[in-house]
Amino acid sequence: MSFLMRRPLLILLALLLVGCRAGASPTTTVPPAVPPTATSGQTAPISAAPTDTAAPPTATKASPTATTASTVTSVPTPADPVLVACNPAEQVAAMRPGQVPDWERLGLSACYDLAMQVDPAARHYEGTLDLTYTNRTTATLPALLFRTYPNADVIYGGALTVTAASVADVPVTGEVTLGDRTAFRLPLPSPLAPGESTHTTLHFEGAIPADFGDSEAAYGIFNLDTASHTIMLANSFPILAVYSPGAGHQAHEVLPEGDAVTSKSTLFRLTLTVPEDEHVITTGVETGRTPAPNGANHHIVTGPVRDLAIGLSPTFEQVTAQVEGIRIISHYQPDAGPLGREAADLTAQAVQLFNQSFGPYPFAELDVVEVPLRNALGVEYPGLFVVEAQTYTDPKQRNAFEVATVHEAAHQWWYSVVGNDVFEAPWQDEALTSWSSLYFFQVERPQFAEGLQSSWERTLAKYKESHPDELITQPLNHFTGRSEAYGVVVYVKGALFFDALRRELGDDLFFRALQEYYRDHHYDLAAPADLLETFERVSGRDLSKFYMRWGVAP
Repeated sequence: MSFLMRRPLLILLALLLVGCRAGASPTTTVPPAVPPTATSGQTAPISAAPTDTAAPPTATKASPTATTASTVTSVPTPADPVLVACNPAEQVAAMRPGQVPDWERLGLSACYDLAMQVDPAARHYEGTLDLTYTNRTTATLPALLFRTYPNADVIYGGALTVTAASVADVPVTGEVTLGDRTAFRLPLPSPLAPGESTHTTLHFEGAIPADFGDSEAAYGIFNLDTASHTIMLANSFPILAVYSPGAGHQAHEVLPEGDAVTSKSTLFRLTLTVPEDEHVITTGVETGRTPAPNGANHHIVTGPVRDLAIGLSPTFEQVTAQVEGIRIISHYQPDAGPLGREAADLTAQAVQLFNQSFGPYPFAELDVVEVPLRNALGVEYPGLFVVEAQTYTDPKQRNAFEVATVHEAAHQWWYSVVGNDVFEAPWQDEALTSWSSLYFFQVERPQFAEGLQSSWERTLAKYKESHPDELITQPLNHFTGRSEAYGVVVYVKGALFFDALRRELGDDLFFRALQEYYRDHHYDLAAPADLLETFERVSGRDLSKFYMRWGVAP
């Protein structure tokens, strides 16, 4: 998960207001996406229709030229314990037609089989996680480490407690670790060798803060907004920490400057029990609904994703757009006005362009949700992102609405499908995502993009007067207490680096490299070298001097 944060974005939005008033239109057009012979121009508007009726695009664009790795249409009987627990025959419902993966070759390490019951009135939930885990590392593991992010005062401000645990039906006592209580270490009865599998059951419960609770640093991603009755439950269950050979489990305390969660792609099955009148939004797709004593059970599958987010409100309305076999669903409150519908249209435009330029979005659905946030303008999760509610209702924040929507849509490529370590290399997804949103506006609103880019260049030049050599490729804790520096260096300088690299290589090589990076690292955690070396391999050039001029250290 990563955030389009308010404080870094204040810089960007100030520039946007300048950018949207830019003068003359550019004298040259933005080059088309790869291949060069494809036409671009403006993306055709995509019709949205209310509720369950999805309208086709009013006009179509050229088919995407980017491709991904081969897919399969049949679902063999799995032998892998992870796939036995999260059966691909169910998981295929979450995938876009033509994008069903070869499940066995994915080598996924976990199936999360979740059952959760949410009581909105009590601001409380409880749940059970049945985890099937296969040790895909090269090390023998004496314990598993789970992250319990809602305990952090910053970003979350809630509570998540593991109340009981067992491994292979044997009760085990775990230990809460880290100063912010966001890790839970579960010792294994016997060490788990590489290639071996185990089954773990965790019982847990959570407390949901109301109206951001007592934390000034809370974002609203784990929160009940009492005015709109909107609940967001991000990272609401224990999630496995990433294990790296030599470094062990990744366990950093949550910092307010940037992203909290690095996680590997896994499979999820969720049975979510909520009151009957709740409008439910989650990562993945709902495959069925059954009655429950206190409401309804919503049955969810996700396909291979890094996380699962949940949103609820009894007052949500929705509108759906269709683009290239993908359902784009906008969920919004009744006072959102036309931007509730526009959220679906704008997201569909972005998805269409990014499909063509980077590679196909693999999932059947993408949800856009209006959520009251603080200290953030947008937050992305696999197959779902949220945009701050005031940007829907305040005309002065129209630019913020558009940039946040496109930015979070781009994160579906750079964070969701292709992941990275958001603590050690936050630039890897944030800089590329910020450039992707600039690219969208270069294609769709070139005058706006020209002013935006010019303003970014002036901001960077001003910053470099006092920080001439600050590297883009710093870890998140380099920016502790320096959120404005984080915004300029990672979002602005990082985006301009990719734009300069595009000009250095030309469109053919630049987009070919992005497509190869996306294709080769589907569902993986890519290292910075994977990205940078792809540009060198595709171009046949040593780009090290170019990288260092921009503060990009391989």
